[in-house]
Amino acid sequence: MGEVLKILFVEDRANDAALVEHQPRSGQIQFDAKRIDNRRDLVKEIETTTGDAILVDFPLPQLDALDVLEVLRVKKNDTPVVLVTGTLTEEQTVEFSKQGGQDFILKSSLRRLPAALLKAIERRNAERDKRKADQALAQSEERLRLVVDGARDFAIYMLAPGGEVLTWNCGAQRLFGYSADEVLGKDCAMFHSDSRKESARRLKTIADQGRLEREDWLLRMDGSRFYGDIVDGCVSSARAFSEIPGFPSSRRSSNPRGCGLWRLRPRQRPSVRIPDAFVSGAVAEMAMGHAVRRLAGHPLGDYGVNIPWLAF
Repeated sequence: MGEVLKILFVEDRANDAALVEHQPRSGQIQFDAKRIDNRRDLVKEIETTTGDAILVDFPLPQLDALDVLEVLRVKKNDTPVVLVTGTLTEEQTVEFSKQGGQDFILKSSLRRLPAALLKAIERRNAERDKRKADQALAQSEERLRLVVDGARDFAIYMLAPGGEVLTWNCGAQRLFGYSADEVLGKDCAMFHSDSRKESARRLKTIADQGRLEREDWLLRMDGSRFYGDIVDGCVSSARAFSEIPGFPSSRRSSNPRGCGLWRLRPRQRPSVRIPDAFVSGAVAEMAMGHAVRRLAGHPLGDYGVNIPWLAF
C-alpha cells in the first residue's frame, strides 16, 4: 500500500502510543498519526478529517473502544477500528467484535499489528466497493423499471422455465386486462391461444435458439382475441433448462389503433368469408402469407386480415 495513511490513536499514554506507532512503521507502512484521549476530540476528528483506521486501547479513563464504536455508528462513519490493549477478557473480545470492531492485538504481540491494520483497511475498502456496486445496481434496476413501466403500448414481462409469469408491466395490464396480482405466478397459457403443452415446447425452442419472433393470436381477460407481434428471448448462462433465470417477453397488438372488428369476441364477429375468386392467384398468397387452398371459405378473422372498411 503506497499511499500515506491517516491513523488516529486513541490512547491516554504517550509512551504506549509511541510504542504502538513504531510497529506499523517497522512494517514499512507510511502514515500520519494523531493521538487523542477523549470523546470531544474524537468527534471533532471524525467530523473534520477522513481517516483510514483507528487504533484504540480498551480501558481509558474518558474513552474506551466501545465508546469509539458507538460514536462511529452514530456518525455513520465506517473507519475500521483495531483494538490494541494489554489485557482482554473473552467477554470484551466478543462485545468488541459484536459492536463492529475489526481486529484486536495484545501489546505483547505487536508484530501482528501491521498485517492486521492493512487487512482491516482492505476489508473496509471492499465493503465500500460492494455498497457502491449495490447502489449502482439498484439505480440501474430502477431506471429499467421506469422504462419498462413507461412502455404503455408494449406488454413486457418475464416467464419462468415452467411458463409462469414472473414480472408484469403496465403495458401488459393495458393490453391484456390482467393486473399484476391476477397474473403473477400463473401460467402464460391463460393469454395465449396455444395450449400449455405447446407453450412449454416453445420455451424449450427459445432456450435453444436464444430468441424467437412471430405473430399469433393472443387472448384478453374479457375473452376477446387480438393479433399480436411476439418477441421472446432467453436470459441464460445456465447449463440446464430448469436453471434458466427467465424468458423476457414482449407483446404488441399488430393493429393497436385499427380495426375494431378483431377486438370482438369470436361469437360477436360477423362471419365474413373469403370468396374463392379472391384467392385464385399467387398474389393473394404472397400478400396474406397462406396457401390458397387454406384460405378459401375461411373467416377473415382466422388470418388477421385488416379490412378498414369493416372497422367498427
